Amino acid sequence: MYANPAEPYFIVLWGSDNFFILFLTKTIDRLSHDLKKSFPEMGGFSPRNLKYMRAFADAWKDREIVQRTVAQIPWRSNIAILDTLKDPAHRLWYVQKTIENGWSRDILVFQIKSRLPIPIW
Repeated sequence: MYANPAEPYFIVLWGSDNFFILFLTKTIDRLSHDLKKSFPEMGGFSPRNLKYMRAFADAWKDREIVQRTVAQIPWRSNIAILDTLKDPAHRLWYVQKTIENGWSRDILVFQIKSRLPIPIW
């Protein structure tokens, strides 16, 4: 758990049955600040980007798929896929098509919005 016990945090409990996840809403903002301070020469540590990193980790749990496919497309394309597609099979299909066809992020978004025919699974 990442937190500074000296600072107050608004705590939200979320869960089902007896399982609860403790989420500290200010943690991401603080982590972003600390990363920027520790690595001033690097970018990509905004709170929004850290939330996308978390969503990416939730969406792609299979490390092998990430290494073989998802890591081969630009970060902005990954964000577009996360924002627009909920079905994991559809996400993977669009990642594969992006690699095969060399789609830019804008072409990828156009293809998703045009509802490019996806094979029926």
